[in-house]
Amino acid sequence: MNTQIAVIGLGRFGESLCLELTELGVEVLAIDTDPKSVNNISSKVTQAVIADITNERVSEELNLAAYHSVIIALSSDIGTSILATIVLKEAGVKNLWVKTSNDLQAKTLKKVGADNIINPEKTVAQRISKQLLSSHIQDFIEIGDGLALYELKICEKLVGQRFHELKLPSNIMPLALKQQSHLKAPPEGDYQLQLFDIIVLGGPSDILQKLLLKL
Repeated sequence: MNTQIAVIGLGRFGESLCLELTELGVEVLAIDTDPKSVNNISSKVTQAVIADITNERVSEELNLAAYHSVIIALSSDIGTSILATIVLKEAGVKNLWVKTSNDLQAKTLKKVGADNIINPEKTVAQRISKQLLSSHIQDFIEIGDGLALYELKICEKLVGQRFHELKLPSNIMPLALKQQSHLKAPPEGDYQLQLFDIIVLGGPSDILQKLLLKL
């Protein structure tokens, strides 16, 4: 059986998430109270239903506790998101993700049972701000506990230098070298940096940020 994920709320974010998950081969159950939104996506996902997820019987009838993950992607109604979170956790949903728009909402949702918080606007803003400040940041991902993976893009300024000349702190670990579509072992110290090389680095997020911003 393929991975089953339920997405509640079919606004722009919820709909996009459904389509991306479907592309990855996930069995997607799309849920919304708006018939038009459900109808628009019904042919693109495994199943789409019109339902009010704050109704305890709905969660039981859809057997959401059996799903790998459930995502509450409601646009702006924090009250409904809180109520839905409580209902779904009491129904036995184990991996519940909830979309929010600020830190206060996130704290509230965590307290009532959300396992993971999604803040798309904040995530996009963080990503863009870092890339704007440094031409060396290709991409990054936070992996929890203050750790992150960063892609260091080699631009003209660094071409020709030896890898050891980057003087990486001892708590920053080179993990891989990307050259076009090829992934290779991390470079040795005497490796000469080439234009458009991408070096994957892992370590404390704050140290990585400072390092890449000063290169």
